[in-house]
Amino acid sequence: MQELDHVVEELEKIAVVHLLQHRSIISLVGNVQRSSLILEKAFNVLRKNGVNVQMISQGASKVNISLIVNDDEAKQCVKALHSAFFENGFLSEVGE
Repeated sequence: MQELDHVVEELEKIAVVHLLQHRSIISLVGNVQRSSLILEKAFNVLRKNGVNVQMISQGASKVNISLIVNDDEAKQCVKALHSAFFENGFLSEVGE
């Protein structure tokens, strides 16, 4: 925890820092060139399953999309996304 305190101290020199605990990162990895379609599907599925996405990040390479959710929603999030993308044939619909 000492290292984290040091990082926070350094960041506070240039910005306001808020630490949020008990969060999970869920990443969708692959060729996400059609990211708007992927995000639309992901957010619809997560909304229907009551999962609240707190933050989203996508790198410039568009290889992955990462979502931050509460720890207690992580398992449900992964199951819902897996079902939507792999079990229901969505990826073949978008040419992935």
